[in-house]
Amino acid sequence: MIDALLRVHDVDKRSLDAVAFGRGPGSFTGVRIAASIAQGISLGLSIPVVPISSLAALAQTAMTTRPDVQRVLATIRARPDEIYYASYVRDGALSVSSGEERIATASDHALPSGIDSTWWVVGDGVLHYADALVERRCTIDATLLPTACGVLQLALRAYEGGDVVGAADALPVYLQGTRPWRKLAE
Repeated sequence: MIDALLRVHDVDKRSLDAVAFGRGPGSFTGVRIAASIAQGISLGLSIPVVPISSLAALAQTAMTTRPDVQRVLATIRARPDEIYYASYVRDGALSVSSGEERIATASDHALPSGIDSTWWVVGDGVLHYADALVERRCTIDATLLPTACGVLQLALRAYEGGDVVGAADALPVYLQGTRPWRKLAE
């Protein structure tokens, strides 16, 4: 698929300067596959990797979709009873983190402090905060997902700033919740 995409856009893979990927948090399998593909491309072409937070890519997608939005709370469903979230503010055309990436459980329905009607809350984790979001009159969009364009926009800034890693350090990011991942035998 990657070769086909490069052909369609008449890009020679040897002209690539770096490869970016959504490093998570997100689907356990999805972030592992993304990291593996990025590592393979990096090794094969001897180029660096630009890991981009999936939450940051979601916030960037939101800010690109609505240029008037200044603050975004990005949410991604982790498990039926947990979500990943982080807050972002606009810096020119790009989203910038304004807090740590976190995980919340279904029993914790409190919005992060400072979230009010001036924030746009996006991603499939918004239902976790449904009552609080209605109460604070936040704008929500549970259908918005991180996009490759969001990853690319953030990756260009990171690459230009030298924020790259080698293939061996292009690893998924997992946030530990109340039930850490375990092997079936444990």
